[in-house]
Amino acid sequence: MFQPNGDAYCSVVPLSQPLKAAARGWFQQAVRDRALAIGDFQTSRLTGKPVIAAAYPVLGGSGEVRGV
Repeated sequence: MFQPNGDAYCSVVPLSQPLKAAARGWFQQAVRDRALAIGDFQTSRLTGKPVIAAAYPVLGGSGEVRGV
């Protein structure tokens, strides 16, 4: 899960260094559209394995993005 600024704050895979998603298209789309966003095929920076990212924003009571 990522904070609204793109910084990771929890992960199933242990993080050995900070992980940021703010520059990723799927993250930007989820924040912008406040809806499900599907990324392109890519290689995971955590595992080195092929992935397709899916992101969904967590919205607060006023509609603000609280996480992705």
